[in-house]
Amino acid sequence: EAFPGAPESPTEAPVRGLQGFRVAGARVQALILPVDYSGAGRKVRNAVKRFNPCAVVCFGVGPQGPFLLERRARNRDVDHRKDVDGKCCRNSPIHKNGAAEVASTLPLDVIRARLTAAEIPSVASDEAGGYVDNRVFYEVVQCMPPDQGVAGLIRMPGLSSKADLATKARYRMQASTAVRLIVGAAAERGVVFRTA
Repeated sequence: EAFPGAPESPTEAPVRGLQGFRVAGARVQALILPVDYSGAGRKVRNAVKRFNPCAVVCFGVGPQGPFLLERRARNRDVDHRKDVDGKCCRNSPIHKNGAAEVASTLPLDVIRARLTAAEIPSVASDEAGGYVDNRVFYEVVQCMPPDQGVAGLIRMPGLSSKADLATKARYRMQASTAVRLIVGAAAERGVVFRTA
């Protein structure tokens, strides 16, 4: 969803566009999360229990530049920004007794190769931010049973609010293509992982 400083989330439209999409025999269930520290984590945990997914790909927003393929989430909220409810969790743990960090189980190498083939820039990143997207990434990896499938976070590049209409249209096309490629790679790996 939209969040302070971004009246329109660049992740929402491409994710909504995948609702019902089928890949590797799996049906995509799109979930738009609120940008709030408590609600987003709760909603993603409930969705994992309800849908029993083979793959969970979280999409967040990063700085302008390439897509960021996040390799790890930290058990700490460190961003100074407030969520949509005005809450700030600066320098507080997500889980008091949780691991200091958790690793993505997404097939990041396959995702990067597919994005590169589509001429969409991407880089591996160890900085999932300290905002709500890091929290959701940490929560989903923690609640996804190890034998269930894959999970992780990809941060899409932010788009300048001053971008002209042509730039916005190109961005939307690239974002839509990237999301389909990423979800496809994750679902294929998740299905293979689950049936292995």
